[in-house]
Amino acid sequence: MPPPGYEPFLKAICENPDDDTVRLVYADWLEENGDPERAEFIRLQIAVPDRPREFDPRYARVEELRKLHSGKWRAEVPQVNGVTYGQFRRGFLDRVTFRNFQGFVARGGGLLTQIPACDVRLVQVQASDIGTLLSSPHVSQITLVRINAGIACPEVIERLVATEWEWRLRELEISARGPNAIHPFRPRPMIADREALLLARATVFPRLWSLRLTGVTLSPVAYRELVERFGRGLWTHPRMSS
Repeated sequence: MPPPGYEPFLKAICENPDDDTVRLVYADWLEENGDPERAEFIRLQIAVPDRPREFDPRYARVEELRKLHSGKWRAEVPQVNGVTYGQFRRGFLDRVTFRNFQGFVARGGGLLTQIPACDVRLVQVQASDIGTLLSSPHVSQITLVRINAGIACPEVIERLVATEWEWRLRELEISARGPNAIHPFRPRPMIADREALLLARATVFPRLWSLRLTGVTLSPVAYRELVERFGRGLWTHPRMSS
């Protein structure tokens, strides 16, 4: 564990995960309190965050410290069923993936006050979960969400785009298929022009670059507006319907 007294620093970093200044202040404190290699690791990862094309002794030192200590540093975070962590970036584990919605509701608050994750992924949300999701104090931290909206898709999308805050979402996946009385083995697509245009025109997703929609039936006009908004980040199935 870090030296005693680290909690206020970690709290400040978790509250400002994009700010390197608080991380560097923590690194100074670690060095002054007997953990110089963790301090060095944080500083170096901030200075050289990506794998360089050519040899860089600073990056080599980052890898040396990671191999020596990553097991110990990973052991400091809670090990929870249904939750996985990514790699170290800027000195800390940068990604938290919740494999199910129940885990996010039960443990999300605690984990996200201990891990300054800039990448929070929620990969299994049902339409019936939307109300609980939107009322979570940590919903605005989510960067990727996959929603099985089904026949409730119109309402789900309406609620997503009508929030009073700006999402940190970078990737959004919605699957929306419903029963088909005429062709029982051919699910009915539930994302039509109205839903597509709500997503294309939403102002609450300023960082959203990837949109994957399954179960669409779109006119060329609506599809073109989605392409104009998301470009190569757009994927639909089927690609387009007239």
